[in-house]
Amino acid sequence: FPSHDKDFCIEFPLLALNISDYQTLLSKWQSPPNSSTEFILSLYQGSLYFEVRDSNGSTYVLVFKVDATQLLQKTQITLSRQGDKFRLWFGDVLKSEFSSNVIINTSEVAQFRIGGNPYTGSAFNGYIGKLRVTRGPSRYSLTNTPPPVANY
Repeated sequence: FPSHDKDFCIEFPLLALNISDYQTLLSKWQSPPNSSTEFILSLYQGSLYFEVRDSNGSTYVLVFKVDATQLLQKTQITLSRQGDKFRLWFGDVLKSEFSSNVIINTSEVAQFRIGGNPYTGSAFNGYIGKLRVTRGPSRYSLTNTPPPVANY
């Protein structure tokens, strides 16, 4: 996971086989592994959630909750943060934008989990393609959107 940077971009194609059960797509953990979660991207009851633990580490800030029905078909997901703007795209369509100055601890010892959470047993039921994580300012904005399908 990008270290010591507040700005990042995560991109991946996804196909969900089920969107009703609780499933973790991506999460970032503090080290050691039994420590708290920094963020979680998850599916639950037909919605896609992105939650970030606040700077005190005590509660989660709900950044996004969007309808996940489209994810039952292969969909390119892009999640980015630039400054205080979090953005979520499905393909080249901006699904949600949220402003927050919450800090994500991006230490180099953090663990980045893909497709599941071993502590809750909430494995993702579906397919995640080539995952790309970049640090620094996002390549995408309201005028420069991600490609509708993965280009890598």
